[in-house]
Order: sequence, then structure tokens, then C-alpha cells
Amino acid sequence: MVTSKVGMSKRTVSTIPPFHLRPRPNRFMIPGSADKDFDELNRNFTAIEGSTDKILKDAAQFCEHVKGACYGSPMA
Repeated sequence: MVTSKVGMSKRTVSTIPPFHLRPRPNRFMIPGSADKDFDELNRNFTAIEGSTDKILKDAAQFCEHVKGACYGSPMA
């Protein structure tokens, strides 16, 4: 098959725009996504993550107090 004739060859078109046509990032943009649902889920996840950290810290402190009470060492 001869594909050197005009219009006979298969050519892929790039979907990436040339450098001078790409949008520039705005340094004054507020961080976050354009998707409001994702932002809400991200806020919820961040709140759950913070609460989990607090629970882990409280559990570790409770364990230390129980160990102190069981072994007779003074509690801090």
C-alpha cells in the first residue's frame, strides 16, 4: 500500500495545545479544585483525619495512665 500521496497517510492529531496557547497558572488563584463536591469531601476527610489523630493521642495517654496504675509508677 502506498501512503505517500496526499490524504492517503494516517496522521494522529495531538490534543495538547502548543506552549503559547496553554493557559498560564494564576498565582492569585485560591487553592482548591473547580469541583465543589470534591472540595466538600476533602473538607470532611480533613475533619475526620484530625479527629482520628486526637482519638489516637487520647488512647495513647489513656494506655500510659493504665500502665502507670497497674505497675504502681506515678502518673504524669
